[in-house]
Amino acid sequence: MTAQRLKGKKKGSHKPLTFEDMMQIGLGVLRYSPSVFYELTLQQLMAAMKGAAEAEERAYQQQWTQTRWLASLLLQPHSKKGIKPSDLCTFPWEQKAGKEVSKEEGNKMQLQALQKYFKNGTT
Repeated sequence: MTAQRLKGKKKGSHKPLTFEDMMQIGLGVLRYSPSVFYELTLQQLMAAMKGAAEAEERAYQQQWTQTRWLASLLLQPHSKKGIKPSDLCTFPWEQKAGKEVSKEEGNKMQLQALQKYFKNGTT
């Protein structure tokens, strides 16, 4: 199970969790023993699942932030001006609150920003 499955891909588009799904998450992802799993209340299990999904999301974001930082370091010698990681792209979780951007729109905006940067800022 991924964080996206636990959260649901889009509002209203996910199917309800079955008991088998909860067992897979509790015993597999959370690594609870069967005795601990069966002693949990539904509220406790849902809180643990939410915590696991948020931890997975944070790890995912950290990996992409690291990758962007490394890319900016690799591009530094090839640029007339300094490159900050945020010059390369802005991730959806860094977007200002209040404006929802679809994945396609976000990709298009990032591509346009990179094209503009390399048109104006490289040797």
